[in-house]
Amino acid sequence: MDRAALNPNTATSPEFDLLLLCARTKIDETELAQARDLLKREIHWPSLLQLANDHHVLPLVERSLGQFAQALIPESLTNQLREQSAAILRQNLFRLGHLIHVLELLNAHRIRAIPYKGPAVAALAYGNVGLRRFGDLDILVHPGDYFRARDLLLSDGCSLVDDRGNECCLMDDTHGHEVDLHRALMPGRVPFDLDFDRCHARCQPVVVGGRQITTFSPEDTLLVLCVQLVKDASGTPPLFLIKICDIAELLRAHPGMNWDDVVSEAGRLGGLGILSFGLSIARRFLRAPIPEHHVMVNRLAQRDWPSPSGHLGNKLIRERAAGYVPVMSANRFNFSVRERWRDKLSPYRDIIKKRVTPNERDRALIRLPAALGVLYYGVRPVRLARDFLGRRKRT
Repeated sequence: MDRAALNPNTATSPEFDLLLLCARTKIDETELAQARDLLKREIHWPSLLQLANDHHVLPLVERSLGQFAQALIPESLTNQLREQSAAILRQNLFRLGHLIHVLELLNAHRIRAIPYKGPAVAALAYGNVGLRRFGDLDILVHPGDYFRARDLLLSDGCSLVDDRGNECCLMDDTHGHEVDLHRALMPGRVPFDLDFDRCHARCQPVVVGGRQITTFSPEDTLLVLCVQLVKDASGTPPLFLIKICDIAELLRAHPGMNWDDVVSEAGRLGGLGILSFGLSIARRFLRAPIPEHHVMVNRLAQRDWPSPSGHLGNKLIRERAAGYVPVMSANRFNFSVRERWRDKLSPYRDIIKKRVTPNERDRALIRLPAALGVLYYGVRPVRLARDFLGRRKRT
């Protein structure tokens, strides 16, 4: 790992350094020597196991340690890793069965659907359903089919757990599987308007767990993984190392990727900064291979990103510790990695819109006929000033 990717005040442990070296499918001689040097130090194995679980990379760690350090680790740890990896494989296959059922149901009602993340990435990037732990099942549908798809799943035995606008969370009441149905990939705070029809036309079949599904092309998957990394790095949910592994393993699995297409699509979506950040992080943390022949891609991957990278490193390592404080706010992070001003300012525009839009308290202050509803935009600052002065007087 390139230490420049971290906040200078963020120190790693030998266990985390070993985790980074193990969280990949291929380890070269340089990385192998680094791993063996770390193994000569006193490794706290329960901490390594906890880190592997926390960051959803336990199957990768079990596979790597079994390849080059079988004789150097405690037998009890080997057994734990093997048992937990087997349990993850069983759970993945169980969830995959439900995904196939949902896709067949949507297809029977002529609803086009694109499964992505979890099982799809396991097939595209890792080539093994057991190496990529996944929980919920993410499915993207055309915005025009969203409510029909949601109602269909509700009638099939699911219950609505949460509705976040761009997606809803559904729980299969029989088996306990969680399905996240999307009509857009990103929430409003991360503008990224991927064209469904365009992506669906470029989807390709993959085999996962002996079953065939159709998902994003490798080129579109790369953009999706990079924007997911940006969302998780900037927001409040935990950031998992597996999100960086997905990018690195996809690059390893698809050396013949159409990079002209990737760069062109990223530029069209205003996502060159997002692509650059994802490539840069995957290269620095996991030495992801970057095509040397493509000048533009090399330039994107070698961009420094000091503040966002430091924020991500700090979040990745320190987020679960007591007293964690993010280096950057979500809005500042978004501002840093976007190139178009409308995307940089989108979160602030939403804040302003929320602040100036009249609500029920404004309408309760004075009742106006519907034809004069626009006047509530003038009532609102008066009401806010009155409330502020009232609080100040009470204080």
